[in-house]
Amino acid sequence: MVDYLENKHLYETVERNRKMHPVQVFEDFTYGMSYSSLVGDSRLCGASGILLTEFEDKIVLVESKPNKTAKEVYGCAIGSRNYSCKTVLEDNLENFIDPNCTSEELIQIGLKAMKNAHPENDEVNVLKPEDLEIFLIEIGKPHQKINPTEVF
Repeated sequence: MVDYLENKHLYETVERNRKMHPVQVFEDFTYGMSYSSLVGDSRLCGASGILLTEFEDKIVLVESKPNKTAKEVYGCAIGSRNYSCKTVLEDNLENFIDPNCTSEELIQIGLKAMKNAHPENDEVNVLKPEDLEIFLIEIGKPHQKINPTEVF
Protein backbone atom coordinates (compact mmCIF):
# COMPACT_ATOMS: atom_id res chain seq x y z
CA MET A 1 0.00 0.00 0.00
CA VAL A 2 2.86 2.39 0.79
CA ASP A 3 4.38 1.76 -2.66
CA TYR A 4 0.99 2.42 -4.24
CA LEU A 5 0.59 5.73 -2.39
CA GLU A 6 4.12 6.88 -3.23
CA ASN A 7 3.76 5.97 -6.91
CA LYS A 8 0.33 7.59 -7.19
CA HIS A 9 1.60 10.77 -5.53
CA LEU A 10 4.69 10.92 -7.77
CA TYR A 11 2.61 10.34 -10.89
CA GLU A 12 0.22 13.18 -10.06
CA THR A 13 2.81 15.70 -8.86
CA VAL A 14 5.65 15.02 -11.32
CA GLU A 15 4.08 13.67 -14.51
CA ARG A 16 0.75 15.50 -14.37
CA ASN A 17 2.07 18.58 -12.49
CA ARG A 18 -0.98 18.92 -10.23
CA LYS A 19 -1.81 18.72 -6.58
CA MET A 20 -4.05 15.89 -5.57
CA HIS A 21 -6.34 15.81 -2.55
CA PRO A 22 -5.34 12.97 -0.21
CA VAL A 23 -8.78 11.32 -0.55
CA GLN A 24 -8.21 11.02 -4.31
CA VAL A 25 -5.00 9.11 -3.67
CA PHE A 26 -7.21 6.16 -2.73
CA GLU A 27 -9.45 6.44 -5.81
CA ASP A 28 -7.78 3.73 -7.90
CA PHE A 29 -7.13 1.68 -4.78
CA THR A 30 -10.82 1.62 -3.75
CA TYR A 31 -11.79 0.86 -7.35
CA GLY A 32 -9.43 -2.12 -7.27
CA MET A 33 -10.95 -3.30 -3.98
CA SER A 34 -14.46 -3.05 -5.47
CA TYR A 35 -13.52 -4.93 -8.62
CA SER A 36 -11.72 -7.64 -6.66
CA SER A 37 -14.78 -8.14 -4.45
CA LEU A 38 -17.15 -8.34 -7.43
CA VAL A 39 -15.26 -10.82 -9.59
CA GLY A 40 -13.58 -12.92 -6.94
CA ASP A 41 -14.01 -14.22 -3.45
CA SER A 42 -11.14 -12.26 -1.99
CA ARG A 43 -10.67 -8.67 -0.99
CA LEU A 44 -7.71 -6.70 -2.28
CA CYS A 45 -7.25 -5.18 1.14
CA GLY A 46 -8.81 -6.59 4.28
CA ALA A 47 -7.76 -3.83 6.65
CA SER A 48 -8.44 -0.16 7.15
CA GLY A 49 -5.73 2.37 6.56
CA ILE A 50 -4.92 5.90 7.68
CA LEU A 51 -3.13 8.60 5.69
CA LEU A 52 -2.09 11.73 7.60
CA THR A 53 -0.56 14.48 5.49
CA GLU A 54 -0.30 18.20 4.83
CA PHE A 55 -2.37 19.52 1.91
CA GLU A 56 -2.99 23.14 0.93
CA ASP A 57 -1.72 24.51 4.26
CA LYS A 58 -3.78 22.24 6.47
CA ILE A 59 -3.39 18.83 8.07
CA VAL A 60 -5.59 16.21 6.39
CA LEU A 61 -6.50 12.81 7.82
CA VAL A 62 -7.94 10.22 5.43
CA GLU A 63 -9.37 6.87 6.48
CA SER A 64 -9.64 4.03 3.95
CA LYS A 65 -11.89 1.06 4.76
CA PRO A 66 -12.22 -2.44 3.28
CA ASN A 67 -15.78 -1.56 2.21
CA LYS A 68 -14.14 0.42 -0.61
CA THR A 69 -14.50 3.91 0.87
CA ALA A 70 -12.02 6.64 1.60
CA LYS A 71 -13.00 9.85 3.37
CA GLU A 72 -11.48 12.81 5.14
CA VAL A 73 -12.06 12.68 8.91
CA TYR A 74 -11.13 14.67 12.02
CA GLY A 75 -10.09 11.59 13.98
CA CYS A 76 -10.27 7.84 13.48
CA ALA A 77 -9.20 4.52 14.90
CA ILE A 78 -8.48 1.22 13.17
CA GLY A 79 -7.80 -2.29 14.37
CA SER A 80 -9.28 -4.34 17.15
CA ARG A 81 -11.12 -2.35 19.81
CA ASN A 82 -11.37 0.65 17.48
CA TYR A 83 -14.93 1.39 18.60
CA SER A 84 -13.71 1.97 22.16
CA CYS A 85 -11.27 4.55 20.78
CA LYS A 86 -13.87 6.12 18.50
CA THR A 87 -16.21 6.69 21.45
CA VAL A 88 -13.65 8.97 23.10
CA LEU A 89 -12.74 10.67 19.81
CA GLU A 90 -16.40 11.42 19.05
CA ASP A 91 -16.94 12.81 22.56
CA ASN A 92 -14.03 15.21 21.96
CA LEU A 93 -14.85 16.24 18.39
CA GLU A 94 -15.09 19.94 19.32
CA ASN A 95 -11.39 19.87 20.29
CA PHE A 96 -10.36 18.67 16.83
CA ILE A 97 -12.20 21.60 15.25
CA ASP A 98 -11.08 24.24 17.80
CA PRO A 99 -8.04 26.13 16.43
CA ASN A 100 -6.99 26.99 20.02
CA CYS A 101 -6.64 23.33 21.02
CA THR A 102 -2.96 22.61 21.64
CA SER A 103 -1.02 19.62 20.36
CA GLU A 104 -0.56 18.51 23.99
CA GLU A 105 -4.34 18.45 24.47
CA LEU A 106 -4.80 16.44 21.26
CA ILE A 107 -2.15 13.95 22.36
CA GLN A 108 -3.96 13.52 25.69
CA ILE A 109 -7.25 12.87 23.85
CA GLY A 110 -5.50 10.21 21.76
CA LEU A 111 -4.04 8.60 24.87
CA LYS A 112 -7.45 8.68 26.57
CA ALA A 113 -8.93 6.93 23.52
CA MET A 114 -6.23 4.25 23.57
CA LYS A 115 -6.61 3.74 27.33
CA ASN A 116 -10.37 3.36 26.87
CA ALA A 117 -9.67 0.49 24.46
CA HIS A 118 -7.10 -1.06 26.81
CA PRO A 119 -8.42 -0.66 30.38
CA GLU A 120 -6.01 -0.97 33.30
CA ASN A 121 -7.99 -3.82 34.87
CA ASP A 122 -7.27 -5.96 31.77
CA GLU A 123 -3.82 -7.25 32.77
CA VAL A 124 -3.22 -9.03 29.46
CA ASN A 125 -3.96 -6.06 27.20
CA VAL A 126 -3.05 -3.13 29.46
CA LEU A 127 -1.63 -0.18 27.51
CA LYS A 128 2.01 0.62 28.21
CA PRO A 129 4.14 3.51 26.90
CA GLU A 130 6.41 1.08 25.07
CA ASP A 131 3.40 -0.06 23.01
CA LEU A 132 2.90 3.43 21.56
CA GLU A 133 4.44 5.61 18.89
CA ILE A 134 3.38 9.25 18.89
CA PHE A 135 4.16 11.68 16.09
CA LEU A 136 3.36 15.39 15.93
CA ILE A 137 2.65 16.79 12.48
CA GLU A 138 2.46 20.57 12.07
CA ILE A 139 2.06 22.66 8.93
CA GLY A 140 5.37 23.64 7.39
CA LYS A 141 7.48 21.74 9.92
CA PRO A 142 9.10 18.30 9.81
CA HIS A 143 7.24 15.65 11.80
CA GLN A 144 8.35 15.18 15.37
CA LYS A 145 8.44 11.92 17.30
CA ILE A 146 7.16 12.28 20.87
CA ASN A 147 8.48 10.05 23.65
CA PRO A 148 5.37 8.25 25.00
CA THR A 149 6.80 8.03 28.54
CA GLU A 150 6.88 11.86 28.71
CA VAL A 151 3.14 12.24 28.02
CA PHE A 152 1.73 8.94 29.36
